[in-house]
Amino acid sequence: MTVLRILFVSMCVILSGCVTAPASVKPADNQVLGPVPASKARIVFLRPSYVGSVISASVHDVSSAETKFIGISTRWAKLAYDVDPGERTFMVVSETADFMQGNLTAGKTYYALVTPRMGAWVARFSLWPVRADGTS
Repeated sequence: MTVLRILFVSMCVILSGCVTAPASVKPADNQVLGPVPASKARIVFLRPSYVGSVISASVHDVSSAETKFIGISTRWAKLAYDVDPGERTFMVVSETADFMQGNLTAGKTYYALVTPRMGAWVARFSLWPVRADGTS
């Protein structure tokens, strides 16, 4: 009986790691970004890797007491967010949470990679800023 319980729990854990984004959450057909409004800063979250592609990660703005949901990061998609300039903290959530802080300037576009890494049960994600020289 114990072996059956272990097998059942193992299958539940494995199958829970195979969850994808709901059908209603799809990247835009045209991922061309327009100009940044002069009074706003834009941050674009990129998910360029196939690794962990069946796992989605939610991205949030946690700069204030009220957490703002930005969107679902899916493979090979851009997630653009126009925001008031200033100090900002962003969070990506999957198995665990990771945070990234930045001081954003109006009229500028910033890029961050949403990168998967191995977790205990499913992929974990990290946020990495992309610097002007192309490094993260």
